[in-house]
Amino acid sequence: MEEKSIVTLAFKVVEPMMFRGSGEFIPEARGPQSAARSQVAPSPSTFSGTLATALIDAGIAASPKPDEWHRETGSVLRSAGIRSVRGPYIIAKTGGREDVLVQHFDSLVPINELYEKSELLKDGWNGENGGLTLVTPKFTSKVGIGLSHSEKAAKEGLIYTATMVDYSVLRKTIQEGGGVLRVEEVHPEEVLIAADLELENKEATENIGKLSNRLTKMGGEGRAVVVKIRRERGELTRKVTEEVGRTPDDWRGEAAVYIATQLITESPPADPEKWRHVEGGYVYPQPPQVSPETSLKWIKVKAEPLGAGYRARKATRKPAYSTILPGSTLLLTNATKNQLRNTFKEPQKLIPKAIATEIGYATIIPIPILKR
Repeated sequence: MEEKSIVTLAFKVVEPMMFRGSGEFIPEARGPQSAARSQVAPSPSTFSGTLATALIDAGIAASPKPDEWHRETGSVLRSAGIRSVRGPYIIAKTGGREDVLVQHFDSLVPINELYEKSELLKDGWNGENGGLTLVTPKFTSKVGIGLSHSEKAAKEGLIYTATMVDYSVLRKTIQEGGGVLRVEEVHPEEVLIAADLELENKEATENIGKLSNRLTKMGGEGRAVVVKIRRERGELTRKVTEEVGRTPDDWRGEAAVYIATQLITESPPADPEKWRHVEGGYVYPQPPQVSPETSLKWIKVKAEPLGAGYRARKATRKPAYSTILPGSTLLLTNATKNQLRNTFKEPQKLIPKAIATEIGYATIIPIPILKR
């Protein structure tokens, strides 16, 4: 699982961000006013699209030929020597400590919690927060007016409210003994939106290095971020490598497969409520064939229509899919240490119909369920 050509590329957050969901701006029941609320974290297409734009603007990559939205982005990244993206995820620095946070439905969760409380994942983490420490950023709103650039005046009726995610304040909901919840407010000194990049060669490393400290725009509203590079420090990869590496080489047992970014498949599943229920979870329609002796089933899952984002170059929306959301978890039985390594590196081996994995979709975290 050791990979020499992994770097962490991150966008340092300097202001509240807007990561629009599938609906974007929604007309109110009466009148022209519209509103949008940011997601808790960006989608893989937002992250990889921002990276691709920065590469083009820096003269490192050329604009892609017309193709499907994820293939266009992937072709730009490959032309710069980026083989694949894992993430995005959040790095919050507080008092000299760094927490790596991954999305958990409408919140975030420290990756350490997933490994330290793996039994909770197996049980579906029932309850208000399932025993996990959940992290929720602050949200802040602004009112804007759409402008006509030709007339230099306000467009009639185009008043909108944008509610943005503000990582300057993080609220941790901690479950203590007896199910008591305690809320702790944290003010991180720095927040990074990061992903691990698997690079082809030394030239690719040099290309990525040229983006360091570059100011660019990310997400809706074109919010400012600063590019930061950590050479040879794939934060997510390093953590998974360490945790999976703790298992004996001949280990075979149960593992949770945590969906850390949206999972899009070519044959999207129907309403999860209609999936065949079995003890301890749900059977995925047409479950992937892992091996004759290994089974795979959902123990916690949420799926909903989700837009893949906005194509600024063509001024059109990307397609909407039935998407399995981050935080959903699979149970893999009779798993091996080597299998966990391989599925982290190549999630399509576990979920063969997943698409856009090269730009960060279907990033999974394999978690051996061990007694600690």
